[in-house]
Amino acid sequence: MRIAYKIILTLAGFFIFSLLSFVLASKVEAATYCNANPEGNCYVDGSVGASGNGKTPVTAFKTIQEAAGVVGPGDTVNVKGGITYSEKVTPAVSGTSGNVITYKSWVGTGIPLIDASGEDAGMSVLYKNYLKISGFEIINVNQGGIPAGIACYGGISNILINNIIHDNLGYGIFASNYTGIFIYNNTIFNNSSSGLNMGYLGGSGAVLRNNIVMNSGDFGLASNSANVVINHDYNLYLNNPGFPGLPEWGTDYMEINNIFASPHDVHQDPLFLDLLSNDFRIPITSPAKDTGDTLTDILTDIIGVPRPQGSAYDIGAYEYYVITITLTPETFITYDTSTPTFTGTAATVSPATIALVEYSLDGGTWTALGVSAADGAFDESEEEYTITIPYELSEGEHTIQVRATDSYGNTTYFTMYANLEFEIELPKLPETGMKVLLPMISHFLIMLVFYRQVIVITRKFKKKWVFLT
Repeated sequence: MRIAYKIILTLAGFFIFSLLSFVLASKVEAATYCNANPEGNCYVDGSVGASGNGKTPVTAFKTIQEAAGVVGPGDTVNVKGGITYSEKVTPAVSGTSGNVITYKSWVGTGIPLIDASGEDAGMSVLYKNYLKISGFEIINVNQGGIPAGIACYGGISNILINNIIHDNLGYGIFASNYTGIFIYNNTIFNNSSSGLNMGYLGGSGAVLRNNIVMNSGDFGLASNSANVVINHDYNLYLNNPGFPGLPEWGTDYMEINNIFASPHDVHQDPLFLDLLSNDFRIPITSPAKDTGDTLTDILTDIIGVPRPQGSAYDIGAYEYYVITITLTPETFITYDTSTPTFTGTAATVSPATIALVEYSLDGGTWTALGVSAADGAFDESEEEYTITIPYELSEGEHTIQVRATDSYGNTTYFTMYANLEFEIELPKLPETGMKVLLPMISHFLIMLVFYRQVIVITRKFKKKWVFLT
């Protein structure tokens, strides 16, 4: 009874909220703004002191909502990453089928973080069409009757890709009354209700691919209407418990409303690199690697890495990629100096650049002392480097390992470090030379002693001769 009561209250709240949202949204007239620029770009930079007109990087808006209030069909809102935006974003205008409005992370700046504390959504799409939301991290939603990291009420052909939505009260993504919604390559983690809920009042044309949905409060994928048909496959679900005491309703899928597993879904730990730091990147050993569906419209991941990097698309917001490192020489070598020099090449994916090359000697601490870029600076996706050991090594055998880190913070995987065994053997006098030199020295000393004795005897003889004469 308690669960049924909760659902009834939520439905009532949704009806009222949807009606008000529709009335308010219908009053906003379509506008054009950034598309007056040749490339249709607007910019948001939360670090600026005061908002500009948003039309250039140096005159950027300070908040995302400022841009959302003025953009028009065909515009792209570039939001600077590495910055926290404490706001709820509600787009005011729809795009069109040929001119989508895009909200995305500003390439090369990192991931923008929307902290929605005190709000019912980080992104709230109210009866707007043809919008694309890509490359955001959304956290801390904690208010409202139907709270969600991203909420889409109504709308036609909206696209949600490459977002990380975690630690919110309510749903990760909530959608209802839609006609076409495409949810691709999102990472949805630790939200208090369902990770994905596809509607209380129905909807049609939902396509879900390559999403990670983990540690939800109840279902991984749910719908409160048994009549919603959801095209879903190639998603990863884990630790979604369903409703307490009602296992027959399902866990990862809300089976009571006709949502069941798809043939290519994955149910294994994606092995996120560091959950304590909210690092949702995946390693080379992740079951999310190369197990996604091919989505030819999804060209990059959340930080701009081209997809795919392997044999298939990865599941989740991040695409795994390799940072390669080579070391010259490649085989065992003997050095006649105690401060040897090594060279090599480090490479990452564009638009990332190599930021750091480090080495470890004999299993010791990693260091960059004595490392330099051949061209003077680590600032390109492929760099030649030189390592000159800055202190004297002892004679004998040693090992060196080398790794690289790029501008996205990714480091060469440990099984792919460059490794070399080498030996220090300092120059010595040749053994054959000593064999010749020692007898010569001995002979010289003997002759010196003999000559000295001859002089002594000669002197004595002279004295006797003088005495006799």
